[in-house]
Amino acid sequence: MRSSRRTDSVALTLVGLSVVASVVLYATLPSEMAVQFSDGTPSSVVSKPVGAFAVPAVGVVVVVGIRLAPRLGLDRTRSPDLGVLLTGVIVAYVHALILLWNTGTRFQPTLAVLPLLVVVIGITVYVKSRGTESGV
Repeated sequence: MRSSRRTDSVALTLVGLSVVASVVLYATLPSEMAVQFSDGTPSSVVSKPVGAFAVPAVGVVVVVGIRLAPRLGLDRTRSPDLGVLLTGVIVAYVHALILLWNTGTRFQPTLAVLPLLVVVIGITVYVKSRGTESGV
């Protein structure tokens, strides 16, 4: 239980830092924010409030969902802590990229997501090597 609380704290701190970043940068964000990209350019925009706070809100919902799943008979993972931690990391990283783009920092979105892909593949290989069928 102690490990779960620590994991929740880390994940929710990462999500919380995303919210803090949105609050700090809110005045500098455009009225419509790019949130989805195709061929290296924005392909979908949303209003500033949605762009600034939707990703962290979804992160909190996912963490809560992972924790409630066993109580609802929907638990399909042997490592919910890993799922919670991965959620926090993904939300913080993706939201940071969204904020960077929308404050004027230009980068190749596909390349920017590669480090996250490497982390997810690494975790998947690690979990599979431990012999668990569904580790995340």
